[in-house]
Amino acid sequence: MAINNERLAKVQEYGLTEYEARAYLALLDFEVAPASKVARLARVPRTKIYQALEGLEEKKLVRVIPERPKRFVAQPFHNHIDQLKRQAEREAQQLEEKKQALADEFTPKGTVNLEDPGQFIMVRSRANVTEKVMSLIENAEESIVVLGSEMALARFEYFTPGLEEAAERGVLFSAIGPLTDTNQEACEALEEHGRVLSFSKANHGQCLIIVDGEEALLVHACPDDSHLFQGEDVALWTDDQAMVQSLEGIIEIALLAATGDAPAKAAVPA
Repeated sequence: MAINNERLAKVQEYGLTEYEARAYLALLDFEVAPASKVARLARVPRTKIYQALEGLEEKKLVRVIPERPKRFVAQPFHNHIDQLKRQAEREAQQLEEKKQALADEFTPKGTVNLEDPGQFIMVRSRANVTEKVMSLIENAEESIVVLGSEMALARFEYFTPGLEEAAERGVLFSAIGPLTDTNQEACEALEEHGRVLSFSKANHGQCLIIVDGEEALLVHACPDDSHLFQGEDVALWTDDQAMVQSLEGIIEIALLAATGDAPAKAAVPA
């Protein structure tokens, strides 16, 4: 039978090199043949024919007759297929045995997926920022932490109805910032729904709110006064976990300063 590209490609699909494929197809036309005749019919260099025949022997496609010179007999192709099948079954068994150990070692445990970043939304004007804060409080499930300026805590008294409902749902509320005569009444109202901690170094005009450790709202109040809806505030909301965790680090620093040596992780509800 002819040695053509189609037949060569077909047997090479099963792991034969080109020289092995040529030698095997040539041997199919012989009952038995020495290497020299196989090389001539297969058009394989004499210097490569023995290597090709040895490869075919390993694949169970050639039987060697140990004479001088050696002669070779082609074997059914299914011998090689059966060998590949047994090898695949052994590999499958080995994979099955290793599967549980590998699964235990390499189970995904990360909480931050940097390949799938969260959203970032700009919020402008105090009225819109106020609405966003109300929405965050309404949707909170575990914790609300606020780090703000003197006037940010004063303005936060506006949200006490929402904080009361959140407390009834079991949400833990913490507010951190300067405690002054100006915001004393507001902070007393906030304390009815959580805790208020003194931190004198909060920046003027700043307010950082983190909800459930999943969302953050960073606000710049313009101006930093007591008006609830009049102001050109600008805020950035995000649920990007890398960013939220970075902002939580700022909260933890303030908590450590406000509570002395209290563990930061205990201070910020998970």
